Amino acid sequence: VFLKESTDILLWEEAIEYQQQIKDSGIKQAINLFKKFKDIYINLEDLRWGDEMEYELFTKDPRDDQLKIHIDGYGHISKRFVGQEKTEDFIVQQEFCGFMIETVPYQPFKLYDVNTSLDAFHNLVKRRNRIGEEASKIDLQLVSLANFPNLGAKDAFVTDNKELYEIEDYEEHNIDTRS
Repeated sequence: VFLKESTDILLWEEAIEYQQQIKDSGIKQAINLFKKFKDIYINLEDLRWGDEMEYELFTKDPRDDQLKIHIDGYGHISKRFVGQEKTEDFIVQQEFCGFMIETVPYQPFKLYDVNTSLDAFHNLVKRRNRIGEEASKIDLQLVSLANFPNLGAKDAFVTDNKELYEIEDYEEHNIDTRS
């Protein structure tokens, strides 16, 4: 639910006025959660955990033959996994923006199981291979980086929306469109 909510993006100058309110809200939430769960006991055998793996999607730009971020990549790859969670053992979801995807296990892993680490490793490898297979069928490449080196630089992306290629000043465009 958290990432599926869409709101207007505030500029830093607009967001700063909410800083104390956000801090206060976070502290209140932490206190309320502590009070709610402090007396709950869960058997070790019942505890579960999961992981997430994030990928950035790239493609070769036909205009200059360079590898670039495909800002519509998630839309292309997600169509290939709709409704397949139970057969794939993982879920594909959008991460921070349209050129990033995240995969998570369909079922969490048992915390107290000697095979858990190996199960998680095999699940990570399976997800990477399956996403990579499907991405290569539609000329996308996966990369796992904390941040793409030329993110935000002019001409660093490929898109299905050809109008975005005409933008001269991305910072001004992002401020105007709040994107």
